[in-house]
Amino acid sequence: MWLEAIITQEDLVQALDEILPVKIHFDADEKTDRWLVLHRATEVTLVADEGLRVSCSAELTWSFAGLSPTVKLDQLGVLLKPRVVEKKAGHVLEFNIEIEDADLRGVPAFIDSTIVKAVNGSLSEKTLIWNFTETLTRTVGLGKTYEPLEALKIDVAWGKHRITAEAIVLVVSFKLHFVRDELKKENMIMEQTNIAENFERDPIRARAIEQLQSFCRGEMSAVETYNQAIEATHDGRILMRLRRNLASHEARVKLLRGRIMELGGEPPDSSGPWGTFAKAVEGTASALGEKSAVSVLEEGEDHGLADYRADFSNLDLESQRLIADQILPQQVSTHGTLADIKRAMS
Repeated sequence: MWLEAIITQEDLVQALDEILPVKIHFDADEKTDRWLVLHRATEVTLVADEGLRVSCSAELTWSFAGLSPTVKLDQLGVLLKPRVVEKKAGHVLEFNIEIEDADLRGVPAFIDSTIVKAVNGSLSEKTLIWNFTETLTRTVGLGKTYEPLEALKIDVAWGKHRITAEAIVLVVSFKLHFVRDELKKENMIMEQTNIAENFERDPIRARAIEQLQSFCRGEMSAVETYNQAIEATHDGRILMRLRRNLASHEARVKLLRGRIMELGGEPPDSSGPWGTFAKAVEGTASALGEKSAVSVLEEGEDHGLADYRADFSNLDLESQRLIADQILPQQVSTHGTLADIKRAMS
């Protein structure tokens, strides 16, 4: 992955407005005290493949012929040359400063060129450096949301640059790594392995899951059947009771799915035995009316109640408690409701 930063000439002019004027000290020796002051830029131009050319007035203190005078320069041409350099700690962006031409007031031309050469020699050691490898290399914490992921590590791989007449372009390549808590990762793998192994070694759990899946498919079919019967029913009093039964079966589907997942199983995605009754309801409700549809629903409730009682022993103790305390009482209630409706319609 890489990112491209485009620094336009306008951006560079704004930066120079903040940088200039600036005083560049060439050494720390108070006896020589050599320095160069660059005043505000009068002209800024990007030169393709070279750098940023800046024209400005300046002041220079330099030792020559045993003297250290301060010389004013009405016009100084400076070239700022950016380049990406590979260091031990990574890639950095360097700006080298070089004087192209100088008008040293009152200084002979041969001395002028000698001083410019000497100043450039000192300026070559005063490069502006941006260590973008250090700046952009980061480790971002991810908190506890994405366990076992702990952080995103962003490493700079390399950098390149190019210079056009409109902009300086810096291209930086990144490598992304996700940091994981290896101990948590191993624990998760072991937990998954243990679940699978326990499932294989525990026939009681396996049988309980299979039976709960069967119960769940039956309840899912009950939901389908009641929905079809409700569409064909027009009596308001009957509709209210059928909808109450429907809500009960929907709640049982949720309870059974939850218990299956607690045991490490997969809830079913298709309906079971009630499907036969659902098809019967679809046909009889439209052809024979509400009374026949209610009769078919009652047969379905009979079938569901018989299944719970006959297959109860296939469950583990916790699942038996769930059936005995919550699901079976609801099944008895919905079965009774259908019997009441059928008697009222007789």
